[in-house]
Amino acid sequence: MYKNIPKLIKYKALENYKLFVHFEDGISGEVDLSHLNELKIFKEYWIKNDNFKNFMIIKNYITWNEVLDIDTLNLYLELTQQNFEEYANN
Repeated sequence: MYKNIPKLIKYKALENYKLFVHFEDGISGEVDLSHLNELKIFKEYWIKNDNFKNFMIIKNYITWNEVLDIDTLNLYLELTQQNFEEYANN
C-alpha cells in the first residue's frame, strides 16, 4: 500500500537537539533528536558552529548541509507514536 507522507509545513530548531515540527494534517509537537548526538557523525557535525540549528527541508528530508539527513516520516511516526507498519495500514 502506498501512502503519502504528510508535508512538513512549519519547523524550528529548539535547544538541546529538539525540533518543533508541524505537518499539514495538523500533527505537531517537539521531537527530541538528542539520542542521535551519541552517534559520532551527528555529534561531530552538530557541535561545530552550532550546526544543529542550520538545517533545511529538501523533499521529505530534514538535512544539515546535505551532509546528514532525517526522513520527516520518522518525525511523524514519533509524534503519532506509531511504527511504520501501523502507519501504512491505517
